[in-house]
Amino acid sequence: MTGVHPGLADAFTSLDACGARWCLLRGRDRIADPEGDVDLLVHPADRDRAGRALEDAGFVRLRSWAAGTQNFFLAYHAATDRWIYLHVVPVLDFGPMHALRLPVGAESVLSRGVPDEGVPGPSPDDAFWITLLHALVDKGRMSPKHRAALAELSPAASPHGPVGTAVDGLGFRSGGAARLLDDVRGGRWAELEADAVAMAAAWRRTDRAWAVRGRRHRASLLAAKLREIVTRRGVATAVVAPDGAGKSTLIASLADASFFTLRTYYLGLEGGRFAGSGPSRIPGGGLARRLAHAWGTWLRAQVDLSRRRWVVFDRYPYEALLPPSGPVGPASRLRRAVLGHALPAPDLVVFLDAPGSVLHRRKAEHPPERLERDRQGYRALAEQRGWTIVDATAGPDDVRRRVTEAMWRRYRRRHGKG
Repeated sequence: MTGVHPGLADAFTSLDACGARWCLLRGRDRIADPEGDVDLLVHPADRDRAGRALEDAGFVRLRSWAAGTQNFFLAYHAATDRWIYLHVVPVLDFGPMHALRLPVGAESVLSRGVPDEGVPGPSPDDAFWITLLHALVDKGRMSPKHRAALAELSPAASPHGPVGTAVDGLGFRSGGAARLLDDVRGGRWAELEADAVAMAAAWRRTDRAWAVRGRRHRASLLAAKLREIVTRRGVATAVVAPDGAGKSTLIASLADASFFTLRTYYLGLEGGRFAGSGPSRIPGGGLARRLAHAWGTWLRAQVDLSRRRWVVFDRYPYEALLPPSGPVGPASRLRRAVLGHALPAPDLVVFLDAPGSVLHRRKAEHPPERLERDRQGYRALAEQRGWTIVDATAGPDDVRRRVTEAMWRRYRRRHGKG
């Protein structure tokens, strides 16, 4: 397949290999560098096998609702640092909650499909009407990309094809589909946009089941979201390293580039709210304060995880398990052990590894000897506990990509086929 992003090419190849009948609904010019969702139409009889094939190709099913009429799949392609988001449907539904159903089955569109360099798509006639309905009924406006696509497709469009005939049957204004086609060919975009609401209203009068379908879809979506509180928890990742490794830079870049909503919590035992705090006047008071802070932060994070968000902990109480800078007594050893084992392990721990001399050049807050000692302590814990070790001397984008890939692998093991 030429001109196709490799992550999408894997999906398309898997669909072909399983024998599913499918086509790309729109956006052929954007699949080399996809942004947003990629819309695919799949034959209703092949919906289940197509879903299994996509999961085998590395995708995770994010949500399936309304009897499977809306299916969403996600994958992270590490080599190109790109999220691939698929919207797979077995029917042609439009409008709010996808409640307005076009009386043309997927079978008709797929049977008239035309491959474009190995990627099947609707015929230019069907593609014109599907794009027009998407712009007017789904979006309510004619964006520049929709105008360009419709202008390109309009010479091959006809009001007498299966989709054009269905649009004509909506009973929308005099002239019906022929007038809509004429407006596109004449570039009368403002008139088309002005009639978008009237088109949806006419469709609702024609499709008597749209209200029932909409309520069913809404209830199904609500049930899916409630179910996901338990079944689709997010991923909790702790990022640990001595000062200067780039934890803050990494976490900020993860928040900018993540497909999922990302929440950050600080779980350091000395910095943050404890910076500059002296010993407690009450025996054990300092330990109690740190335990309360750790558990309160961890519990707040669980709320975000239950809402399908991803959580990143900046530091973790594991820092209490690092080798001390000097001799310590039994009470101090007990205190450090309690803090180091205070919280359940996160789903993933990432150790940003860099020599102490490099860390000192980046942030000369501590002597390089201490930074190297902490580095070796973290490295020993990482090797003992199977943490993910990332070379922090690489460029920021490479570090973020490595960490994103590790987070995605953990999410996929939990919710996909690993």
